[in-house]
Amino acid sequence: MKKIISILTIVLLFSVFSFGQNEVDALRYSQNFLTGTARSVSMGGAFGALGGNFSSISINPAGIGVYHTSEFSFTPSFSYNLSNSQFGNTNTEDFKYGINMSNMNMVISLKSNKNDGWVATNLGFGYNRTNNFNYNTFIKRENSPSSLLDEWVEDANNNNWNSFANDLGSSTDLIYLDTNTGFWKSDFTGSNYGQKQSRSISTEGSMGEYIFAMGANYNNKVYLGGSFSLNSIDYHEKINHTENEIPSEIDYLNSFTYRTTLDVKGTGASMKFGAILKPVNWFRLGLSVSSPVFYSLSEKYTSHLDATLDFPNDSPKEIDGNYDYKLVTPFRADASMAFVLNKSAIFSIDYEFVDYTKSRLRSGGDGYDFSSENENIQGLYTSTGNLRAGIEYRFGPISFRGGYSYYGSPYKQGSLNEKSDNSVFSGGIGINRNSFYFDLGYSYMTNSQYYVMYQTNNSTAELNTNNNQLLASIGFRF
Repeated sequence: MKKIISILTIVLLFSVFSFGQNEVDALRYSQNFLTGTARSVSMGGAFGALGGNFSSISINPAGIGVYHTSEFSFTPSFSYNLSNSQFGNTNTEDFKYGINMSNMNMVISLKSNKNDGWVATNLGFGYNRTNNFNYNTFIKRENSPSSLLDEWVEDANNNNWNSFANDLGSSTDLIYLDTNTGFWKSDFTGSNYGQKQSRSISTEGSMGEYIFAMGANYNNKVYLGGSFSLNSIDYHEKINHTENEIPSEIDYLNSFTYRTTLDVKGTGASMKFGAILKPVNWFRLGLSVSSPVFYSLSEKYTSHLDATLDFPNDSPKEIDGNYDYKLVTPFRADASMAFVLNKSAIFSIDYEFVDYTKSRLRSGGDGYDFSSENENIQGLYTSTGNLRAGIEYRFGPISFRGGYSYYGSPYKQGSLNEKSDNSVFSGGIGINRNSFYFDLGYSYMTNSQYYVMYQTNNSTAELNTNNNQLLASIGFRF
């Protein structure tokens, strides 16, 4: 008679599902894919030398000095994310919708009533979204030549026993100690493979920054600015890994499902400084630096194993887990230039430098120093350049826009995902009526990467994701 065995426990360090505070977390929270306003997104985010748009402050805070009037604006957004996976000879896809607030801000312009010298001082505060985690991914394979249990066996035999994951497998006899050889094993060996595998991955949440900025306009030629940001992380992950239709050679096991959840909340702080130079009316040059973000993070995580067996088995256990730690992200430097022709056409380009080897995990809640994980960060990641370009043509009150962004792969040359870069194509339209404006923007981001299901052979899937985003900005000047 079959019996369902449910085990609820916590995994502190589990490589397959990225539990534990490691290099995967450091990269996830160090990458920025700024959205913000519809106009900025339409032009590929290339606003480092343009300013006058609240998204630009997340790149170069001198952009707030370009404002000539006070302003309030907000930007809701709608996203549709499509994921396609190939695992073995099986292709599957999944998708997810999302509705978010991409930007909201207020800028106050304090004019000096002078035509030269310090023309104006501007203050601004608001929110820009810097990353989006809303994805669903489904991976499936028929007639699998490997199993998740292979990793549990390998860990056990390499003295890398995880008291949660390996206890979980051994308590249900999915892995067991062979008393004749002294080695751990499972019955997924040789001709006993051939089961069906599937994994669903659902993530949601975002990163963003609440910005307080101040900038000044000197002689309509030099714009200076600085900002202080309170940064936020909200990340939620659910993974279900199932293996069923077990070959008849394994006569006691019918199926098992391993489920995990991960919830992360984080707050941080950072600063930015920048300048925009306008030596002639048709050319602008921008330079800025962004400090690391100093995060304090709190995780909660669970794992759950359901095994359908042909014999009763009473297994323990319920445990709740949480962990606090700190993260320091890399600093960023941005150089940009823009051409403004007859106040009717704009071309702008930004280059951003980021060194992902400078991410650091710090101050584990139990005193752990993360030395091994920080060595992995330096060994796996590299520095990279991000390129953003945009154009705008104004025809009376109507503007037409286009853009392209390229985010280089953060992985070192020779690694599995060395070519895992991101490309973003964008466009939009805007209407400007003096005290009011309305902008629509659309972006399409693509990425391809390899995903390791578990740390054994024959376990790598290829993932292709497309992120579609539609934004609408409404602004009022006064």
